[in-house]
Amino acid sequence: MLNTLGLPPNSLIALIGCAGSGKSSLSAMFPRSWVLSSDRHREDVADDAGDQSANSDAWNLLYARLDARLGRGLPAVVDATSADASDRAQLLTRARRHGAPAVALVLDVDVSEALRRNALRPPSRRVPPAVVVQQHSRIAAADLAAEGFARVVRSGELPVLSTVLHRLAAEHGTRTDLIEATFGTEAARLITWDVPSRAPEHRTATLAAGGEELLLRYQDGGDPYDHRFEVEVGGCPNDADCPGPAWSPVHHLGDLLAAQAGNPANESRCDACEGDEYGI
Repeated sequence: MLNTLGLPPNSLIALIGCAGSGKSSLSAMFPRSWVLSSDRHREDVADDAGDQSANSDAWNLLYARLDARLGRGLPAVVDATSADASDRAQLLTRARRHGAPAVALVLDVDVSEALRRNALRPPSRRVPPAVVVQQHSRIAAADLAAEGFARVVRSGELPVLSTVLHRLAAEHGTRTDLIEATFGTEAARLITWDVPSRAPEHRTATLAAGGEELLLRYQDGGDPYDHRFEVEVGGCPNDADCPGPAWSPVHHLGDLLAAQAGNPANESRCDACEGDEYGI
């Protein structure tokens, strides 16, 4: 996987971004066993991912797992803010100790968007806005290459969404059941029902990762045997003059991957064509 992304094998990959920058969705590119999350380790030791009093125990656990993986020559992805040079130095020290290349994967996000996302978090995980701004500024000013990172990569340089879909499709195959069962537990974490809906007469949801997104809608025409998700695939497939949009059924992650690549696996249907001069 790392070779496909142009990253060194057996790397320590530090996700670097302020609170609300999208580190958790970006980490979905990688197998869960690779990802060492400070939030998840706080939850592991204190049953609350937002319990800052658990930081010491959580980081001790994270560092122990990091050393174990790097010591075995396995890649590790550290999902934490890493806004301070001192925190990054701890990671770099461990990378050098184990002879692992250190990669800084920096989240490209405007501070206004990070603040918006942070405001939507549960209260226990919400970071004061002034701290988010400070984190964003410190990361922007950091000279990561001079600190010792072998590679500095911006999230916008990577095919995040297609990588997530490739990985999840390989892991979950064509398992079906509504969001979680249709697309799998991990994919469900990246899908949010839209409020209000973005399409007339249907519930819609957005699948987003790394600044890319797919718009889904849940198709329920009243027939209990014809409930399904559809993905928006662009303009009308029948007439270039028709404004669209067109939708294609998606039954599993492989269908989402095909749609994201611009080659829907199933026949597309244009809403604007229904019952008018563009009739299919």
